[in-house]
Amino acid sequence: MFLCLTRLKKRINSANSRLQRIIDQIQVICNIQQLFELRTELLRGPNMGLCLKIIAIDVMGQIDVFLDKFKGIEPLPFNDLPYECQNRLVALFPPPDLVSFKLAGKTATKYANKRGMFSACLSIIRNSIHYENTRNTYGKNKYYDISSTNLFLNLSSCYVQTGLYLNLDSTEKFDRTIELVRSCDYTCLTLQGPYTYKHAIYLMRVSKNVQHVCLSIGIQIEIEDYEDYYEAIVQWLNSHGDAIMYVNCFYCDSKPLYFIFQDYYLLQEFRCYISGSIGGTY
Repeated sequence: MFLCLTRLKKRINSANSRLQRIIDQIQVICNIQQLFELRTELLRGPNMGLCLKIIAIDVMGQIDVFLDKFKGIEPLPFNDLPYECQNRLVALFPPPDLVSFKLAGKTATKYANKRGMFSACLSIIRNSIHYENTRNTYGKNKYYDISSTNLFLNLSSCYVQTGLYLNLDSTEKFDRTIELVRSCDYTCLTLQGPYTYKHAIYLMRVSKNVQHVCLSIGIQIEIEDYEDYYEAIVQWLNSHGDAIMYVNCFYCDSKPLYFIFQDYYLLQEFRCYISGSIGGTY
């Protein structure tokens, strides 16, 4: 609990610092443009600007008061807590803290898994061959979770902190994945199909922290959707700083997908690397 509250305070303080920079920018822009009414609305409206800053400061103060009560008190082992208290405590953990909590041992993992899948890195395997290859590579890494497709698709919720690797065998299973993966912070995303470009774009946008994307073989794109796919990738790369993308394309009706990416500005300026493979299905 002490660690959880300390981390929460740090996240609030970091967000408050970003808010202050935005407030400063609003004041400068509105003063230059003489948008005084808009400035007042943005900075002093309910749940806006300065109001949010004051709320954040108040919450951090309450956390400090609460943490002071823990000083000099010996930590109580989780296993010594009453059963109901254990369940309630785990239910209150923010998803990032549950990822760390799982590393405390088998009991912690059991309780965390009751809420859903909370992983630093998560790989969803397609078959036994894929499982063996993944286990041989990552099986001894405590930060890496390996899950079967059926187990994953039957979860109630899913949170991934660093890397999400999906290898599924139908677009319907990717549809279900879209329902599960709602709020994550992963920085790396790898997809292996069959999946649609809309699945890919959605999963690229779930986390604002994505820096590396690999759209592997199996992507399903109709000829008439090429331009929308191209535009979506350009917009995503343009809004993600130094992000890098790898796209494995296929030929369809004798027309390679990368014809749509023939604008070399996309390849050079936006850091999109493209390779080709024969065959329109996977």
